[in-house]
Amino acid sequence: MIKIEEKPYTAAEIGEVAGQVVEYISQQSNRSSLTYSSSDVYWVIRDLLKYANGRMQGEFVLTAKKKGEWQIHYRDQKSGIERAKRKRQIEIEKTEEYLKQQRQIRKTRTNRPESLPTLNQSFPSNSD
Repeated sequence: MIKIEEKPYTAAEIGEVAGQVVEYISQQSNRSSLTYSSSDVYWVIRDLLKYANGRMQGEFVLTAKKKGEWQIHYRDQKSGIERAKRKRQIEIEKTEEYLKQQRQIRKTRTNRPESLPTLNQSFPSNSD
């Protein structure tokens, strides 16, 4: 029997309870021929980490090492902040480049040669 009390749990205590659940599932598996694919296992682990990440200061990251091999890393809050700063800086640089390109396009349009006819010259209004 799994006992879940009305109290706050530490991550280590949750690990113990999760271990009990996994052990129970393992014991019952001889009654079922159901098997799981590697992607099933991946999604169970991913969802567990996603749930844990929503409640912690840091972040657990599941990364692929090579086909079929995964590694879990823990990033503390400081490294998460640094990563967010780097991403934000990249976005700022992309935005600056985009704005620079847009200014250049506008400049090119306003500096068009006078030999090109204007819209009014090409399509004069009929004031008859």
